[in-house]
Amino acid sequence: MKIKWLLWLKLLLAITTVTSAQSVAVKQISGEVRSDKGEILEGVTVAVKGTPNGTVTDSTGKFSIKVPDGGNLVFSFTGFNSREIPVNGQQHVAIVLQYSIGQLDEVVVTALGIKSTKKSINYSVQNLKGGEVTATKEPNIVSALSGKVAGVQINNSSGQPGGSATIRIRGSASVLGENSPLFILDGMPIDNSNTGLAIQNANQIVNQSNRAVDLNPNDIESIAVLKGPAAAALYGIRASNGAVVITSKKGGNGKEPRKLKVSLYSSLTFESIARRLQPIQRKFAQGSGKRYVVPGQNGSEDSWGPLLDTLTYSSTPSKWDVNGTIVGKSNPLSNGIPVNLYDNIGNFFERGYTNDNALSVTGKTEKFGYYFSFGRLYQQGVVPTTDFFRNTARFGATFQASDKLDFSLSVNYFNTGSGNRMLPGGAPGGALRSLINTPANFDITNGLKNPADDPRSYTFEDGSQRAYAGGTFGFDSPYWSLNNNPHTDNNNRVVLVEETNYKLFNWLTATFRVGTDIYNEKRMALFNKGSVAFPAGVLINYTFLNRDINTDLYLTASKKLSDRFGLKVIAGHNYFDHQLDATVNQGNNLNLPGFENISNGSTFNVQQATTQRRLVAGYASAELDYKNWLILNVTGRNEWTSTLAKGKNSFFYPSVSLGWIVNESLNWDVPWLDYLKLRASYAQVGNDAQPYSLGTYYSSTTLNGSAQGQTLNFPFNGLAGYSLDATLGNKNLKPERITSYEGGLEAWFFKNRLGVEATYYKNESRDQILSVSIPASTGYSSFITNAGLITNSGVEAIITGVILNKRNFRWTTVLNFSHNKSFVHELTGDNSMISLMSTNGGTQIIAPGYAFSVIYGRALRTNADGQVLIDDREQINGAPNSNYGLPVAEATPSVIGDPNPLWNAGLRNTLSYKNIALSFLLDNRQYFDIYNSTLAQMVNNGVAKETENRYDQVVFEGVGLSSGKQNTIKVVPGEAWYKSTINYGSVYIEKDLWWLRLRDVNLSYSFPKSLLQKIRLSELELTLTGRNLFTWTNYTGSDPDVNLRGGSTNGYGSDFFNYPTTKSYGAALKVSF
Repeated sequence: MKIKWLLWLKLLLAITTVTSAQSVAVKQISGEVRSDKGEILEGVTVAVKGTPNGTVTDSTGKFSIKVPDGGNLVFSFTGFNSREIPVNGQQHVAIVLQYSIGQLDEVVVTALGIKSTKKSINYSVQNLKGGEVTATKEPNIVSALSGKVAGVQINNSSGQPGGSATIRIRGSASVLGENSPLFILDGMPIDNSNTGLAIQNANQIVNQSNRAVDLNPNDIESIAVLKGPAAAALYGIRASNGAVVITSKKGGNGKEPRKLKVSLYSSLTFESIARRLQPIQRKFAQGSGKRYVVPGQNGSEDSWGPLLDTLTYSSTPSKWDVNGTIVGKSNPLSNGIPVNLYDNIGNFFERGYTNDNALSVTGKTEKFGYYFSFGRLYQQGVVPTTDFFRNTARFGATFQASDKLDFSLSVNYFNTGSGNRMLPGGAPGGALRSLINTPANFDITNGLKNPADDPRSYTFEDGSQRAYAGGTFGFDSPYWSLNNNPHTDNNNRVVLVEETNYKLFNWLTATFRVGTDIYNEKRMALFNKGSVAFPAGVLINYTFLNRDINTDLYLTASKKLSDRFGLKVIAGHNYFDHQLDATVNQGNNLNLPGFENISNGSTFNVQQATTQRRLVAGYASAELDYKNWLILNVTGRNEWTSTLAKGKNSFFYPSVSLGWIVNESLNWDVPWLDYLKLRASYAQVGNDAQPYSLGTYYSSTTLNGSAQGQTLNFPFNGLAGYSLDATLGNKNLKPERITSYEGGLEAWFFKNRLGVEATYYKNESRDQILSVSIPASTGYSSFITNAGLITNSGVEAIITGVILNKRNFRWTTVLNFSHNKSFVHELTGDNSMISLMSTNGGTQIIAPGYAFSVIYGRALRTNADGQVLIDDREQINGAPNSNYGLPVAEATPSVIGDPNPLWNAGLRNTLSYKNIALSFLLDNRQYFDIYNSTLAQMVNNGVAKETENRYDQVVFEGVGLSSGKQNTIKVVPGEAWYKSTINYGSVYIEKDLWWLRLRDVNLSYSFPKSLLQKIRLSELELTLTGRNLFTWTNYTGSDPDVNLRGGSTNGYGSDFFNYPTTKSYGAALKVSF
């Protein structure tokens, strides 16, 4: 940190000692500014182009400013089109600014990188400037979109540094296929996958990053979110779920040359847990049946022991506790000193931080524009040893070779990774599970000041593990897990995009774009000798080499056919080639503890796989406008895919859209209505099959042992073993087909003070590619086929308002609202449901008659009025009923929860006064369910707050099973009842949840231009920033904005010992010269 600030000081000293340029003659210019309706405009920014000089108009619309000879004045005001004029010796100017209708003249980059004005687009698209993305201070640009775009739902996996985030546009529609939108960087489709790998079982999956985390938000010029199939029709299969079109900075904007500009950005934020963890009880000790069990033995993993206030230390030494062996008060060995109660959770978490630095150089000559940047982000987590880093380098350039020929280039290098990622979930190596389940009388720090860095906190002198929860069902010490079971990754990635445009005629341009996305990722997963899950130790090295190549060649014809009609036609060809090479090297039965090298294994397994996919397409688009107020757009794309059989791999996707600007066509002269457009669209697009779905193949045999045992992999003892896959392929597969209908309106009122955009849509996804269960007598367990119908329908609204607009003060607000309803109409035959993921008593499934991805499990039985049935039978068959007075559970599972929210909303407010700006974003989600698997496990282990009164008499709310009357039976739930509830998923379904969070807040101060002139700076801005500062929710757990598996599955809605979400506060400094 000291070195960094010294560098800052040196830089500022260098800047302030730059010699002054030769003085240029200046003159005083005055004037006034009015609207095209004659209104006086107060607060218009008047700037001298190419200099930091500027002023604003006063309450009479007048201004006065000094301008050098040959200088130009630029006039800009929100809600109006900017205007630039040369002074040319004038001493007084009268300026008229024209109203701009909302953001309709704003250029939006849509399909194929084509630039269009929002006014000419007939489908729902939402554009974000780069500053809106960086304002959130999220390292992951997917997380940065949360609450900013209507119809977009972001699900964060956790607060882990570099943690993944999933994005869904208008819901999910594909059971086995991809439900995320296509990501495009400068016209090149790029990878945003998230691959989670299981070492032993599903609970050993580390939360990896989705690949969009590689992108540096500081390099982004804008992001356009294309929401429906009509918006992304020209992209075909890969954009069946919409598209996120990212345009990076290139330094070539505008026609005029720009001087070299150097910008420095640095931010430092500090992080802590956003909200407390699931509450724990501090009354009972570890053990079972009210008996204390010493650490390391069967039963020590539970806290069903005696009351803590009945335990004391003794004079007998203990390797587990420096205070001595714990005994009861009545034990003769007792020394009478009560046991200590430790705040293990409070002592465990650290203050994290994120440091983001960026340097950019940009400029433009008459023909050449350039942008060069370096970025470095480092994030240290609140969980010890966890971190994330990102190094980026970028070069963007434009070159105007002639009036007809121009080139653009985008070269991007990304290096991202982590020195350690924490295992989430209920795995024996899960640090959070071990931490939260630790009884209050056990000190995980062993009395040490730096337990995460001191092996004495988690190991004994002989090297064995110091973990309180031993035996068959134990789990690792959290410090052991973080230090001895590290999971690392390092990704090197290059994205190259080159585009050439040649103007064949004034009305016809040829474009060729070629790009590649290549990355090499290396991961290491280690479970050291002595770990609970792998006592003999295992080390696995994963290597992924991903290569995508994409080319587009197309012609664009734009011609005015007459005074009334205009036509724009695009016709082209696309080629996409994907290859992923994956290698897994596994070393088992490690020889030496702490030696992190594959050669440390005694036996080895090697797996290698190559995945290939190729797409070829021809496409065309025609846009016909009549008097610029009636716009018809028709597109078509024919695609050939390598993942389907010949003769069945060609398919055509059409779209048509119509936009009608009502007020212009009817010549309405309504004082309060500035603009009204109606639009409608229809489109088809689809998903193809996953590679290698047509056949049935052999793979290496794996024999699974118990939950805590080793896995037997072949080759074993020199003997190879292969098994035929249990899933039968299908050569007759055809692509899934999504049909979309959309209608909407866009309107602006009150001289551009209020804007409203509303959209209704319905998407039908047919011919789902499903894995259908078949009889085991066939030799297979499932069969891949086409079947099913899933729909998504909903509404979206965007309301933009200028609440106040005075000379020095402006207050604007943007509200995004979306409601989506997904529904599974049918699957196929006897296939009543498809399982996506499972934890404890809750399974995420897809089933007919329900929304996409609902929660399935056993429920407590209820009557027709929804009242829980209580077992009021004292005896069954003459024997005492052990369930007497307790709720009755259903014998078979059913759907018990729906994690899909009723609506999502985001409200952005921006207030500015002179050089000060304040912005904040409120993010809201309403009425959704979560399976709190964390609580289920904690109750089972006896550490949940809910079990604190375990031996008190209670009366369960409900009605008698036999009598039907209100229950009055008093019972003591005890250990048996609480432990049994882990099987009843409905007990831990939290329904009708909501959250409202202050997603981000930024207070910025831009230093006056008069000061900047003196120190030769063009920009100096200081920002105080906060992220997730406040969260209001009715969820009993830590944070409902989590998902156990991240984006590695289509299932969501489970919270199971996830890395806690964090909040942050800090400052950012931006300097340009």
